[in-house]
Amino acid sequence: MVDHYQRLGVKGLYRVAKEIVFRAGHYLRYGSEQEKGHEHHWRVRAVVESEELDESHTVMDFHLLGKWLEEIVEPFTQVKMINDMPEFEQSNPSTEQLARYIHEKLVSRLGGQVRLKEVVVWESPDSRASFAD
Repeated sequence: MVDHYQRLGVKGLYRVAKEIVFRAGHYLRYGSEQEKGHEHHWRVRAVVESEELDESHTVMDFHLLGKWLEEIVEPFTQVKMINDMPEFEQSNPSTEQLARYIHEKLVSRLGGQVRLKEVVVWESPDSRASFAD
């Protein structure tokens, strides 16, 4: 099928996003101060992109992308506080750090034409951070 962009000689870019929600606790350290541990209902959005569609005419399977996100965040839900994970013993598990952690884990699973554009993490409906290459 030749589409409008192909006729013009312009390559389009497809983007898809998948969101998941999970519950986990954390606390942040500010110098010698430490806030009280608390829990969030976190939301994660991963945006992937490709110039081409696969043999199924999709960027990638939404279910597979969601499964990978669930697997990546599952360790957060298995500890009392995300701070207890070895990856966060020396650094704050801030929303920004979680976005980068998820990005790094997810990008290693992607292949072919599919690229990870961005990971966005919400700790509340009006507070979010993102990480992108």
